[in-house]
Amino acid sequence: MHRVIASSVPSVARAGLLAGPLPWFLIWLLLWLLITPVLGCAGSLPEIHYYTLLGPQSSYSTSGAAEGEGLAIGVESFAVDPPYDQDRLVYRPNEDTTEVGFYTYHRWASPLGRLVAVAIGGALRGTPGVASVEPAVSTGSYSAQLRGRVIRFEEIESASTSEARMTVEVELVDRDGERLWKETITSSGRSGVGSDPIAHFNSAFEDFLDQARTSLAVALQ
Repeated sequence: MHRVIASSVPSVARAGLLAGPLPWFLIWLLLWLLITPVLGCAGSLPEIHYYTLLGPQSSYSTSGAAEGEGLAIGVESFAVDPPYDQDRLVYRPNEDTTEVGFYTYHRWASPLGRLVAVAIGGALRGTPGVASVEPAVSTGSYSAQLRGRVIRFEEIESASTSEARMTVEVELVDRDGERLWKETITSSGRSGVGSDPIAHFNSAFEDFLDQARTSLAVALQ
């Protein structure tokens, strides 16, 4: 851009069209011609969309255990494996490739490990054998801790459909560190091509929550 200005102004002067300093109106005109395209490009940038994981609430009654009975569970923020440990949603061009890409304008509103922990906590409330579930805090008094690891959470693209796949390792331990439940859950969710990416991510996440609720209920019987 600078090279264009430097070469064009002297050529005009050599042509005899300008003599002496540039008139102010011409300076403003040149500035306007330079700035207007930049402003136009800036205004056309796509909007960044931020998403949370809003899984369904528990299908169990909120009184899954009698008051004072059952586990008081503190849910820790989940660990997240790379390349999913960032705010951009991840996609894979096809099922067979090892390469992944990232959605520039579709991002998680909070760290993924925290979003998963909050949503699974809500989904497990009322599970038989569970008195309460809440995000773990340092001042909390819990009889068990729920923790886990997001191993995979991505969109798989194809010619006719898009599918999100999720693999999560989840574990429940008591206050003495004894394991009460552990499961590695793989889930998936589909939507049509052209759908908002979060639609199939949420579908896969809901499938994961359904499996987690069922498995935990069996383990606590």
